[in-house]
This record gives sequence, structure tokens and C-alpha cells, in this order.
Amino acid sequence: MIVTRNLSKVYSNGKGIFNVNFRAKKGEVFGFLGPNGAGKTTTIRVLLGFTNPTTGFCKINGMDCRTHAAEIQKSLGYVPGEIAFFEDMNGHQFLEFMATCGAPRTTV
Repeated sequence: MIVTRNLSKVYSNGKGIFNVNFRAKKGEVFGFLGPNGAGKTTTIRVLLGFTNPTTGFCKINGMDCRTHAAEIQKSLGYVPGEIAFFEDMNGHQFLEFMATCGAPRTTV
């Protein structure tokens, strides 16, 4: 379902992720854990196609994360740890708002 091979993303300051290799099979529960600064968010951002790897590759459901990012994003949900909500919106209102920003959907 998810495969990374020698996945690296190196930023100009020399930090990033280096040679990340893992495989998560369909139906498998997979925990992606590590301390702050270990590269969890960077890895997820590469997997979702928000940023491109420096080297290596990753695939989700057989699709290359770089070239098929839009298609992959249609079937995944991602809530970043640094999300900011509008002050006057509750959680349900925020989900309704997000649902109307993309492709037309039914009720949340």
C-alpha cells in the first residue's frame, strides 16, 4: 500500500530525511513514530506530494507520489499537527468549509 525506497529530502540547511525505507501492506496497522525533528512531517509531506524528494521514491497504492499526487490526495486524509482554525468556527463548521473548498461533496 505504501512503499518508500531510499527516500531523501535534503533542505539547504542540510537537515531533512535520509534514505527512509519502509513498506506498509494493505490492512496493516503502521505506526510512524519518532521524536520532534526526526522527519515524520517531512516524510508525510513527500508521501502526499506536497514537496518532492531529493532522491529515492515513494508509492501509495502503486502510484508514484510525485507524479500522481493529485490522484493520491483524493483518497487520503491529512490533518497537520500545526493546523490553525478560524476563531469563530467550531470543528463541524470547519469540516463543512473544507468540504466546499474542493470537489463537490455530500454532507459531512
